[in-house]
Amino acid sequence: MAGRGNLTRKYVVKLSAEERAQLGEIIHKGKHSAQLIMKARILLKADVSRDRAGWSDSRVVSALVDEI
Repeated sequence: MAGRGNLTRKYVVKLSAEERAQLGEIIHKGKHSAQLIMKARILLKADVSRDRAGWSDSRVVSALVDEI
């Protein structure tokens, strides 16, 4: 795909503690679709709330593609 090497941040993700807990439950329970679990993992890695720096889009993509 053209332009895929230059991923920039289009959206900034700021999650509350409750949202992070809910996403963590989705990931760890394993009773959800693979698509929903992947979306939860992406959101948690991109989170820039409080002391979290949040991963760049390209880092998130690299980490999750390597796990597939």
